[in-house]
Amino acid sequence: ATYRYWLVTDQATRGMTQFEIDVFINGQFLRTLRNDEEQVILDVTRHLHSGRNTVLLVARKVIQGGRLSASPSHHFRVVVGEGQESRGTVMIDRPLVMFTRTADEMQSEIRQEFNVDAR
Repeated sequence: ATYRYWLVTDQATRGMTQFEIDVFINGQFLRTLRNDEEQVILDVTRHLHSGRNTVLLVARKVIQGGRLSASPSHHFRVVVGEGQESRGTVMIDRPLVMFTRTADEMQSEIRQEFNVDAR
């Protein structure tokens, strides 16, 4: 079987966390996820190789004109995992990365690196 890997974003209320998240896979910049954009569903299979990979996520707080929320219930989550697509819907069967930022966090930058073993 050929495995496919997906990056999927999820937000409680779009735009409320005021974070932008840079995504790097194996040292290569992939893209910036913006807190005001629609849900992102991205096939990242070609960016991963069999064996150990690294996924680095760098969240930056971007506040222009004041905070929109300080609520921990306003989240911006990034999931990278093994999954499948069926009729335009992606199902993650095996989550490998789970990175969640919330509106109450005020650090200007939060970095987290994940080791991902791809098959």
